[in-house]
Amino acid sequence: MSDKNSKKVLVVDDDDRIRLMCSELLSSYGFEVTEAAHGMDALDILEHAAFDLIVSDIHMPHLDGLRFYSKVIEDYAYLRNRFLFITSSASSDLHGTFRRLGVKCLRKPFDSAEFLKESQSIAGGGFMTSTETGNLTLRKSIA
Repeated sequence: MSDKNSKKVLVVDDDDRIRLMCSELLSSYGFEVTEAAHGMDALDILEHAAFDLIVSDIHMPHLDGLRFYSKVIEDYAYLRNRFLFITSSASSDLHGTFRRLGVKCLRKPFDSAEFLKESQSIAGGGFMTSTETGNLTLRKSIA
């Protein structure tokens, strides 16, 4: 069921399990979620739909997350600051790149409350209340 005021999110990850967990978590907090298995699929989706947030893995087949980001902002400049990257990489160079680009990145495994807080902030949905954050402290960690 889609609410016309709900924020639209595109989740891009080649790991079905991670993509599903992110999608279910976002959906449970009122986001309208579309999924893509890699950057090329996501580019096709972007031709037909607008999004408030893109959650993207970095290491994916066909088109990695940074090349995907470059292509997206080339054609959809409004999305420049609407990305939340997720990665298992501990590379300080990679995280330095994110800082230079001005985009957020969470390292897997990440905390569900932090993921939702960043997602809501980037999508313009505000922040969760402390009660909502506390309820998540059951901490479904997404690995």
